Formats: sequence, structure tokens, C-alpha cells
Amino acid sequence: MKSEFVLIALPVSALIAPSAFAVQYLTVEQAQKAIFPGKSLTAAPVKLTAVQRKAIEQASGVRVLHDEQ
Repeated sequence: MKSEFVLIALPVSALIAPSAFAVQYLTVEQAQKAIFPGKSLTAAPVKLTAVQRKAIEQASGVRVLHDEQ
């Protein structure tokens, strides 16, 4: 009788028990240092021409929403 209770109670308790986990997110700067240690990254904005935008859309099948990236 006791073993039957354990066989039933254990899976049920696993379904009912709340799951807990911790997540630690990195800032952009922390992620860059972790991926590229000792390097400095500089933003390089790009302005697409209409021809470039259309070429990207045709090659990728994805619509380009902004000319400035």
C-alpha cells in the first residue's frame, strides 16, 4: 500500500511543484567583452540606397523596414 502511494504521489508532486530557476542577463558591453576579449567595438551606421535595399529584399526574401541600419 505504501509503495503504491509513493508511485502515485511522486509524479503528481513533480507536476504540482513550482519550478524555479535563475537567469543572469549581460549588458551589451559585458557580452561584447565576453565574446571579444581585449577588443573594442565601434558602431558603424549604414544608410542603404534604394537599389541596395531592393537587392537585400530579393536575396533574403525579407522586407527591409528602414534604410538606416
